[in-house]
Amino acid sequence: MRRVLLVAGLLAALSPAASADLPQQPGWRGWLRQCATCDADHQRYCMKLDDAWAEAPTEVPVVVQVHGFNSNPAHTRALVKLVRGQGLPCGEFAYPNDQPLRASAELLSAQLRLFAEQHPERRVALVTHSMGGLVARECLEDDGLWPGNVDRLIMVAPPTHGSTLARYAVGLDLWEHWIVRNDGADPWRRVRESIADGLSEAPADLRPGSKFLRRLNARDRREEVRYTVLLGSAAQVSEEHRYLVRQTLLKTAELTPGWETDAAAVDRALACMDEVTDGKGDGAVAISRGRLPGVADTVVLPFSHLGVVHGDQEPGGLEARQVILDRLLQAAPR
Repeated sequence: MRRVLLVAGLLAALSPAASADLPQQPGWRGWLRQCATCDADHQRYCMKLDDAWAEAPTEVPVVVQVHGFNSNPAHTRALVKLVRGQGLPCGEFAYPNDQPLRASAELLSAQLRLFAEQHPERRVALVTHSMGGLVARECLEDDGLWPGNVDRLIMVAPPTHGSTLARYAVGLDLWEHWIVRNDGADPWRRVRESIADGLSEAPADLRPGSKFLRRLNARDRREEVRYTVLLGSAAQVSEEHRYLVRQTLLKTAELTPGWETDAAAVDRALACMDEVTDGKGDGAVAISRGRLPGVADTVVLPFSHLGVVHGDQEPGGLEARQVILDRLLQAAPR
């Protein structure tokens, strides 16, 4: 009986009609996600601007923040805290953070094009965190998605060439929709929203050498857009500690018959995991894998991947926010 109720509840949770404004996605995952999507998701996954944004001079760019993986606009608002304090018009773009990055880019493109139709005199600047930078680049650098109204892209900690940690992104939906969520939503709503948020396609796109990244990085930079890349170097593991872990692992394998192959595989993974090594990464993105060819304005600062968007504890994070403001003011009238 419990199993019957479980299936019935899941079918009921998936019953709302899919929003026509969200990109259609192939495959069974896309079909399931479309079935689970309802009007509430359409209202949540879109671009929203601050109430008084239209009062700013038309010459001033509208600054739109784009969050990253397993995140939402509220988590990354600190990136534009100084920008809002200077009175620049701001907004946020929210998208299903676990769906294919191409689908997220299509949604961003549709929102920017709609904004361009309604406000053709306005220019847009995108400020992104982590995976949001890849979503933005897919939107701006693909001729079929180019909205035509963006002239600056500032990316904080973009995994340009992927992150080795994406291979281990298991169970994060459980964390996002069940463990840290405290809004009192009933279980079936959480199930439905977890499906609408994506079915682990994003981590596949984030893996080094993925089809998505190969296609994205084969394109040229958009000439109409000025790029800035900010990369962090404040990971928590020293090079010495990483070396000691590798040596301990291999020595243990020598004393454990049958474990040599597995230990060697783990050692190879640790050998290239610059993401978590202090001075080489921010805890999630390696500096070497974050650099974007053709972008001279690349700044490396001592911030961690989450520290740069959470609170004011990291001097490097505060410096990153100042750099963001400085670059945006370069585009605004004095």
